[in-house]
Amino acid sequence: MRASDLKLIAMYLPQFHVIPENSRWWGAGFTEWTNTKKARPLFKGHHQPKTPLGEDYYDLLDPKVLKRQALQAEKYGIYGFSFYHYWFERGKKLLYRPAEILLEHKDIQLNFCFTWANEDWTRTWHAGGAGNKEILMREAYGGTEDWEEHFKYLISFFQDKRYMKVDNRPVFLIYNLRNLMDSAPGMLACWNALARENGFDGIYWIAFDSQRTSASHNYISGIEEICATADFVPGRVRNEIRDAADWKRTCKTVIRHLLPEGIQLPEYFYDLIRYDDYHKRILNEEHGEKQFRNCLVDYDDSPRRGRNAIIFDGTSPEKFGKYLQEYIKKSVNENKEFLFLTAWNEWGEGNHIEPDETFGYQWLEAVQSAKKGLESDGMMLSIVVTTYGHENFIREALDSILMQKTTFRYEVLVGEDASPDSTKDILQEYEKKHPEIFTMFYREKNMGTHDNGWDLSLRCKGKYVICLEGDDFWIDTDKLEKQIQFLEAHPEYIAVAHNCLVVDEQSRPSGEKYPECREKEYSLVHYANGILPGQTATVMYRNIYKDQLLDTGLLGMDLMPGDRLLYFTLICNGRIFCMQESKSAYRHVTESGFSYSAMNKDSAYDYTQTEKWYGALVTYADRIGHKEGLRVAQMLYVTNMMSGLRRKQLPIKQVYAELKKINIKCGRFFLYVIRFLNFYVFGKQLWK
Repeated sequence: MRASDLKLIAMYLPQFHVIPENSRWWGAGFTEWTNTKKARPLFKGHHQPKTPLGEDYYDLLDPKVLKRQALQAEKYGIYGFSFYHYWFERGKKLLYRPAEILLEHKDIQLNFCFTWANEDWTRTWHAGGAGNKEILMREAYGGTEDWEEHFKYLISFFQDKRYMKVDNRPVFLIYNLRNLMDSAPGMLACWNALARENGFDGIYWIAFDSQRTSASHNYISGIEEICATADFVPGRVRNEIRDAADWKRTCKTVIRHLLPEGIQLPEYFYDLIRYDDYHKRILNEEHGEKQFRNCLVDYDDSPRRGRNAIIFDGTSPEKFGKYLQEYIKKSVNENKEFLFLTAWNEWGEGNHIEPDETFGYQWLEAVQSAKKGLESDGMMLSIVVTTYGHENFIREALDSILMQKTTFRYEVLVGEDASPDSTKDILQEYEKKHPEIFTMFYREKNMGTHDNGWDLSLRCKGKYVICLEGDDFWIDTDKLEKQIQFLEAHPEYIAVAHNCLVVDEQSRPSGEKYPECREKEYSLVHYANGILPGQTATVMYRNIYKDQLLDTGLLGMDLMPGDRLLYFTLICNGRIFCMQESKSAYRHVTESGFSYSAMNKDSAYDYTQTEKWYGALVTYADRIGHKEGLRVAQMLYVTNMMSGLRRKQLPIKQVYAELKKINIKCGRFFLYVIRFLNFYVFGKQLWK
């Protein structure tokens, strides 16, 4: 199982709109925002109140809010939401409209399920009513007719294609299975039967477990309809504080109650839990085959409970992301389908990943980074194959990939650029035989060499990237393994290349020599003299596209030849090692020196075009502040201008204007002219 297969489900509170019952119990217009806004720091360094970004105290009756949240969830790697579902005795519902709005708006692309919060509503969580057990809304389960009525309400949700299912069974979570008591077996069996009558294979029941004791495990496992359990961490936090009570905590509690609210007590007098200690302990607990983990983002219910709050100490988006990545690792290793995240928007418990005024989007970015960091965990290498009109060569290219002896996972992304021949048919054969290796992208219209390759590069999940054009191939079965081993052992290098064999259309050695580096350490001096670290298929480099590892703006430009832009980007940002062994074959078959896949009828090679190319080098080096790279780029720019002038492709006025534009000092200009004369006039050759 891969990290990308794991589904992150965020718990979702719908109490962000006005309902008559809450207005009656707590005051007119009450929502979760009411408690959130009135929160105050209890001690020095206590982060309250927590304010949504832009003070966006949204109303969930507005469909645009759910649509925005759905887009955020998708962007940052949240698979879907589990809406708290409130159904009480005699079919009374509360806070049901947000889920119904989602059901009504099919254009909101959001996976979802329900968590039945099957408990009485009381005043116990209210700061002003500590200890008051007044029941506001009673939970009762009734008999068969009540169960059928409840199921009848839910069936339209279950039938929605966005509703989460496991093996054709709608996922339904139960907050407190113990509260069902003797009704559980009958109700669960009834719903399973009703689900089958409606085309499902039953219900996928998940029971929350807030204790994780042998007693709770035995109780849950005693109900055969339960398919799985999930940790319920807020409940567990409260239980642990309660169970650990001693005389010291009792004294602190008494002091908190006796002193007036206006007096700010030191943090010692509050129930604080160290964030690090909590997560380390939970992560070390064994989880069985059907026990899902739950990562708690933060916890601070002082907006609801005032001085009686339980507060996590030492939280931050950075720490959360670090621990979430560990939860993901554990879940992947345990082959779990779901990992729950508490919560998306529990603002009254200081527990949310929605953007806030203090951290902006950092909570969501932590989720994205944690998951992305592991999506390539095990995916060591991305192989990018661009192909157009390669029916005579593509088999040899793909077979050279399949013959590689590797100890790591890799992916192959193939961009078929609307070839006029049978290239697509050949690719479909390989896709059918090796679906676990090849991911094919069949372009409806010709994108051109640059756009085809750029699109594939941005899709790479591997830690490293290597490109193979569809008419080239590898000749060493250990090639990839050796390059991976080098980069893993030498983090100071951004890339590793090797030599290549130049072949003709029949894959026979042509006797030509590629202008590759004959020294182990590649440098800008080599680049300035037209020497490359290696041909495209020889250069393996770190995934510079993922998470914007460095400025790749130069590579996004539609300029040819693109491999030289890549090498300039790499050498300006790291070191390149050159293995002095031939491990691949470069098919050199055209007069221009480009392989078939690099040919583009819209980009004739002339000095007007290359002026843009070298100008891009100058701009890039200047933008990233690489002084040596800038000098080399300027020298190459002058050389190109002088060549265009010599061949009468560029007028003298344009040459003067362009050179003036890049602001080369006079002394350096004459140095570059001398380099040009030595390079072109005195016959220095690249192809030896």
